[in-house]
Amino acid sequence: MRFFFTTLVVFTFISLASQAQYQTLISDDFSDSLKYHDLTQKFIWGTNTQPTSGFRRMMKADGAGLGFMSLNQTDSARKYSGYIPANSVKASIAVDYRFPKFNRSNDSMSIEFDVLWDNLVSGGNPGRIVIALMHDLPAEIPFNTINDSLNARAPFGRPAYSFRILNRIPQGTNNYANMMYGGGRDRDGEFEKFSGATGNWWLPGFISGPGGIAPESNIPEYPLGPVKRWGPYTIASATRWKHVTWKIFPEKLEVWIRSASQPWGNDTLALMMVTPKPGPLNTMLTTMQQGHGLAAPPDSLPTLYNWFEEVNGVRFFMNGGNPTYFANVSIKGSYLPTSVGGEKENLTGDLLIYPNPASGFVAANFPKHAESYQIVSFSGQVMASGSLVAASSKWDTRTWPKGMYALTVKTKNSTVTKRFVVN
Repeated sequence: MRFFFTTLVVFTFISLASQAQYQTLISDDFSDSLKYHDLTQKFIWGTNTQPTSGFRRMMKADGAGLGFMSLNQTDSARKYSGYIPANSVKASIAVDYRFPKFNRSNDSMSIEFDVLWDNLVSGGNPGRIVIALMHDLPAEIPFNTINDSLNARAPFGRPAYSFRILNRIPQGTNNYANMMYGGGRDRDGEFEKFSGATGNWWLPGFISGPGGIAPESNIPEYPLGPVKRWGPYTIASATRWKHVTWKIFPEKLEVWIRSASQPWGNDTLALMMVTPKPGPLNTMLTTMQQGHGLAAPPDSLPTLYNWFEEVNGVRFFMNGGNPTYFANVSIKGSYLPTSVGGEKENLTGDLLIYPNPASGFVAANFPKHAESYQIVSFSGQVMASGSLVAASSKWDTRTWPKGMYALTVKTKNSTVTKRFVVN
């Protein structure tokens, strides 16, 4: 069988396009398992006696012969994909991608992937996928966290925004996909929990709608309700790889779809949600009205509405009933440059980084009373760290990979993080 591959191209965001610079945060073609964090290995499940992954990497071709190296559930993970039995995978067929905190106030993100299903179904959720933009995602999720007493505060992080796609037929107006903010009964967003006769545990892949509602239920559509439903578009396919682009702007979220075999420019805007920043209530309601073409503003904000300013990870979840395949995960971010050429620029407070972009070296002037620092790449690698005994430092970047980095400086009472680019 002949496999052929397409080049992934990220959309140029219209807003901020004249100023923004875009950097790759994560690029995963699943040639190895080094870039994602596997939640199925955080506890013992099935008949296993030690931590075992519920994922496998495999070449998968669609009906047209387009093949990608992909991430897929194992047969064993699908067999134990329920969440009520004590030995199930408890909705943890999910992988995380982490990156330093990304501020949405002025910046934008793009999350892209290809997806394919083995088959489509006429009912139920056996092939549901959920992609969650996370905030408060821990640096590391300890082993057996899933079986904690549920008293721990969000040990699997919190969902800021998410969208889901069901592999049902027919699609379109039957609301087989949707997008929402937060989730659960907490304004900060939460994953669902199970509490029953067989035990208590977290369900780190399951997110209810804000207020605890079922996202597919017959409720008023956002912004009159908390969930934005899918339009008359078909995305789930068992015959063709589909390419999905989730664009996260400061005050708007968009989902674009196309066949993965088609070049950039053939994408269709399938789903959009306007997410106004906190401000005067009338202004927020008017923004929602205008963004969604309503005849009048909503009477109030949707249930537990929250605008999430900072995010630090993405979670990909597969419901285990039917085989599902992810490929070519690409996460990119934009930022507004704060300096030109090699000139110094005050970023926030007294923390200065220069030159930015850096070429050969990067230097920083620290705030008063700074005690320690750490420089981390957007792939999570610590490039430099230590205690501070001087008001400034300089680092040789000639061997550092090109891309975006985060410099975090801690004082006794505060922490400040700023980004810079190495060219």
